[in-house]
Order: sequence, then C-alpha cells, then structure tokens
Amino acid sequence: MERSLLRQVLRPSADDILYDLTMRQHLKPHRSIGGALSDAASRLGYCLSAAERALGWLQIDPATSIGRLRRCQLTQLSQSIQRFGRPTAAPYAIRSAELSFVPQLLDDGTQQPGLG
Repeated sequence: MERSLLRQVLRPSADDILYDLTMRQHLKPHRSIGGALSDAASRLGYCLSAAERALGWLQIDPATSIGRLRRCQLTQLSQSIQRFGRPTAAPYAIRSAELSFVPQLLDDGTQQPGLG
C-alpha cells in the first residue's frame, strides 16, 4: 500500500477526536485540556503539535479544565486538530513537478513529441 494512502487511513477523523475528547470531558472533567489532548494524542495517534497549534489558534488556555469547554468548542478543537494534522500539498506539488520533466515513453519505445 502506498505510504500516503496508509497515512490517510490511519489518521483519525475529526469525529474520532471529538468522541475521545467528549469521553474524557465526562470521565475526568477536572483534567486540563492540555493533559487530555496529550493523552488523546497518544491513544489516537495524531500529532501533538497540531493540537497545540489548534489550541493557540482557538485561543484556549491549555491549563483550562476540559469540563469547562462547551460542545461547540470541542467540535472546533477536533476539526482544527484534524486540519492542522494534515500534510501540506507542497511536497506533492514538488514531486509532481519533478515527474513532469521525466520523458514519457510511448508504447513503441519512442519519446513523446516535444519532450526531448
């Protein structure tokens, strides 16, 4: 299986992150959101730096207890973590640009016109 496809399959969705954070909110409401995110990151496998970036972007203090957050805040946080955890398109664009300069051979062994 191609590595990028495998990463997409193994990467948790925003709904998975939201479900995990909701369970942590109900089971341990006094735990800090920073601690809950680090536990969830180790369990689900998303990047902890994406969670820290999402907290900063949403202006949520990591020391705030998870029980203080509303459902809409948890939803925004999970969607932001999933968005910031996605790889950028730059490596793909660079790779496709590199491949566009490789001469393409036709079935009869000759090169495409205009490439060489």
